[in-house]
Amino acid sequence: MHRIRLRRPWTRTVGDQPPTEKIDVPDADPATVQAGTSVCYRRAFNRPTGLTPDTTLWLSIGIPTGDSLRVSLNGHTIQALTAIQTAQPIQLDLTAKLLGSNELVIELESEQAALCGLTADVALLIED
Repeated sequence: MHRIRLRRPWTRTVGDQPPTEKIDVPDADPATVQAGTSVCYRRAFNRPTGLTPDTTLWLSIGIPTGDSLRVSLNGHTIQALTAIQTAQPIQLDLTAKLLGSNELVIELESEQAALCGLTADVALLIED
């Protein structure tokens, strides 16, 4: 399996505030949010080269900080999870929704005042 880390450039939007300038993921400075405030990360990426019809492209999200998570690719929700208490990275199949140019959106929310963010690696995993 080949791994492509999605480090930079991400933008982060906390609630109704304007987006940040470019940031890295893992986010070294996750947002402290009030209950019900969302933290939204966005990143564009191109389709990896060399994919075949037998290739599966996975998105791996290393243990996010927050209570709920929604992942969208090119405007389509891929996964929505509540009560995300996991000790394992979340892996989602992106193969069917992948385009030449893609926009990945990961939205996190906390039910209480707490840190909320992508504090671990986010990567594409290419499996043949």
